[in-house]
Amino acid sequence: MLCFSVVNFDLELGHALEYTYPPVPFSDAEQKTLCFSAFPDSNSYDQTGDSVFIFRMRNGEFTQKLYLKQYQECNFTRQDQFDAATTGFLPIETDGYTYGHVFFRQQQDSEIRRGFFQKALVLLTPYPWPGLFSHLLALLGPAVMDQFVANRSNSLSGTEILCKSSLLETACVEISQWPPPPSSLTAEVSFETISLQLPFFSTKQYFSFPPYSLFPQLYPLKSRNQDQTTFESTKPIVCNPGKFYQMFHRSLDSIWTCWELMVLGEPIAVMSDTPKACSDAVLALVELIKPMPFGGDYRPYFTIQDSDFTSLTNRGRQPPQGVVLGVTNRVFSKILEHWPHVLEIGKQKKSYSIMDDISIGMNGMQIDELDMSIEKCKFKHKPFFSKDRKLLKAIFEVGVKVKGIDAVNNSLRYHFSELTQRFLQPVNRYFDSLVMGNQNQMNFDCLRTKPEIKPFRQDDFLKIIDSSPPTLPVASKRPVYEFYKLFLLSSNFAAWLQQKTDETYRDWRNHYLDVLCTQDIEIWAKQSLKKGDMVGCIDLLMRLKEELVSDQGFSFLDALFFIFCCKWHDNSTCAFIK
Repeated sequence: MLCFSVVNFDLELGHALEYTYPPVPFSDAEQKTLCFSAFPDSNSYDQTGDSVFIFRMRNGEFTQKLYLKQYQECNFTRQDQFDAATTGFLPIETDGYTYGHVFFRQQQDSEIRRGFFQKALVLLTPYPWPGLFSHLLALLGPAVMDQFVANRSNSLSGTEILCKSSLLETACVEISQWPPPPSSLTAEVSFETISLQLPFFSTKQYFSFPPYSLFPQLYPLKSRNQDQTTFESTKPIVCNPGKFYQMFHRSLDSIWTCWELMVLGEPIAVMSDTPKACSDAVLALVELIKPMPFGGDYRPYFTIQDSDFTSLTNRGRQPPQGVVLGVTNRVFSKILEHWPHVLEIGKQKKSYSIMDDISIGMNGMQIDELDMSIEKCKFKHKPFFSKDRKLLKAIFEVGVKVKGIDAVNNSLRYHFSELTQRFLQPVNRYFDSLVMGNQNQMNFDCLRTKPEIKPFRQDDFLKIIDSSPPTLPVASKRPVYEFYKLFLLSSNFAAWLQQKTDETYRDWRNHYLDVLCTQDIEIWAKQSLKKGDMVGCIDLLMRLKEELVSDQGFSFLDALFFIFCCKWHDNSTCAFIK
């Protein structure tokens, strides 16, 4: 995480950043976006109580430098992440944005001139894990807000109250003791969820982490022979939950159209009365196309005070491609009236409890307990694919009543994950054909740090699709060729291509390091010297030395370099290398 921030509403100052721990030098624009994004963007006071929601803001200069993004040339291990404190850099898999997880409290208070107590606790982090951070805020937020309410009549400032209680400091200390978060940038990438028991707020919490950011997570389900009490007590909280049924149960037919729009990077506006509802809906849309990367700009909760407001909502030009906005201020109904696709979330029918963030979708809730789902859809899009009527029938007839919400969400996750993977199969195959060479055939006689990748020629790829269209889990209404053609023009294709290129470079480099570390250097050197290949031996030594210089922590390579020099009895060449 980056820090905790407390935002207060002051009658004279308006939205004010009251406290940040640890201190972060936010720019004025970042402070403004942070302050206004931490509060509901409306004048309604009818919804009192606690709520949790998420916003996303562009990294400033400080956070961009702090979250040093690792590109394909970089290769670090788990130990590098532990050593980040000594290097001053955090090898974090950031997407260029900071996520604000908000605990907001609004309650009537006669002791305050305005008549309402309004304050927000914000946890800022480069990770969009709503399951994890909503749970942390559900534990920490009420205690922090109770401190403010209890001391509101004292002369203590908000900073003095928090310093005295040390709640945020204690929370930061506990989080700092957690292991490094999973990342696709590490040398060893898992393809299964990672379950961890983490200390927080003097208790042990169970969480299920995705092994990498694009991994589609499933809800854990109770087995037939498992005791319900045992299952509930040890069931991990999913960090990236796919709340598809919660968001689409009133308009489930439209979920396939939403999948198409997200794949093509179409602009979508999500309108709601509450930040929680619109942020949940936007995150569900992004989860819908995993494992495909979303290459656009999505804002789970967006306000008119955001520093990107003008660039993202300019009525003088076409809606920007690849942008998904979650909004609550009804002014956006006029501002975004030229947007082609709008989702409207139904009004909240019951009072909101902070524990809903944790319990919804986790314990088989019934249909009448669900709230704040997408109710109306306005699309200017002719669908390419049909809905899966068999899946819809199974959900409507037995899914919720018999299997529960978690199982239904898993069914939808399976379906759209498979649909996305099947859609990407021909694109992946064509990309693989562009990679020159085979890393598995690499040895000391043929060492390459990265392969040559030919340009992705869209016309050639579309000819392949036209001649042999892929078989997808849903029937097509329009030519699949046209859908792929639109996809190649989207920001998602650009993000996918960059991701595939980075993965190929990383995999190739990892194999290159494996060859340096595992193959028998002594035998190869003797054979090369017998052939008179002095140049090849010097080249290998230079490669080893280059790796040692670039990564001082690679002690095994250091040992190999020493062994190689000792077993190679050519002092003049060793002196040249040194």
